[in-house]
Amino acid sequence: MAIKSKGKTKPKQISRGPRREAVPVPKPFAQRRWVQVTAAFIVGILAVMLFAWVRDGLHRNEAANALTTRKQAVSTWQAFLEGKLSTVGQLQGPAQPAIGQDVITAAGDLAKGKTPTQDAATLTSTGQTLGTVGTAISTYDMADAIRDHGLSEDEASSLTTAQNEIGQGLIQLKQAATLSALALSAHGAEKKQLAAAAKEAADAGAALLQDGWRLHINELLLVGLTPGGSLSPVPSGLGGGLGGGALPGGTG
Repeated sequence: MAIKSKGKTKPKQISRGPRREAVPVPKPFAQRRWVQVTAAFIVGILAVMLFAWVRDGLHRNEAANALTTRKQAVSTWQAFLEGKLSTVGQLQGPAQPAIGQDVITAAGDLAKGKTPTQDAATLTSTGQTLGTVGTAISTYDMADAIRDHGLSEDEASSLTTAQNEIGQGLIQLKQAATLSALALSAHGAEKKQLAAAAKEAADAGAALLQDGWRLHINELLLVGLTPGGSLSPVPSGLGGGLGGGALPGGTG
């Protein structure tokens, strides 16, 4: 005999798993905040570097152009000066030009009571040549040559001083030659006075030439120029050096 169930049997329910929440879609790499900040920082650095590079390039170009302009003015003066000096002596690069040693020697001999090897006519002729070149150098229009060429006040002053000292140095050597020639035909106290004056003029001329040439060399170096030189024979009676030794960097 079947036994009746007291009630309906309920089906057994299976428990559901935990409900999944929505997973956000990752942002593309380029849209991530830290990537954008980093990229902006790098771009900023590159922009600054580019600006600095362009600015420095412009400054270098400006400096190069200014140097070229300055060099033109100094080069014109150099060609004039060294061309004139080469007619009365021998250029030796940065070393002192070989100019006026015969006059200096003659004046020194007379001051010591000795008779120089040069006669009065030779000394007079030599002096006239030195004086002509000295006057030409002294009257060179330096102001016009360097105007509007970007030279500093110090550079302009150095060039003008070099011009004056070299020109006056040659004129002093002319004076020494003239006085030496007069001393040759004088006697007694007058001869001594003329000889002493000739020696003083010769020493002053040599010192002025030395100082002026040093300034000239310094100005050439500032703009990248080099002094001239010649292996041609020194004109008779005019060369033989200045008696003051070589300038720094010279070979003579």
